[in-house]
Amino acid sequence: MAGPPGEELHFSLSHSGGPALLAFAAARPVGVDIERVPGGRDGPDAAASLHTLEQAELAALPPV
Repeated sequence: MAGPPGEELHFSLSHSGGPALLAFAAARPVGVDIERVPGGRDGPDAAASLHTLEQAELAALPPV
C-alpha cells in the first residue's frame, strides 16, 4: 500500500483472540484497539486484584 506522493503511510494493528482491526492513514499517526469482552467468570478474577474500595464499589452494583 502507498499513500499520496511525499506523505508517509501510517498504520495500526490490534488483535484479540480471533478478531483483528487495522487502520491506515496518510500524513498522520493512527491508532486502534480491540479487546475481547470478558466472560462472566473473568470478573471475579479481575476484582481480586483491585483496591478494597474498588471491590466495594463493584459489589454495590446491581447484577447484569
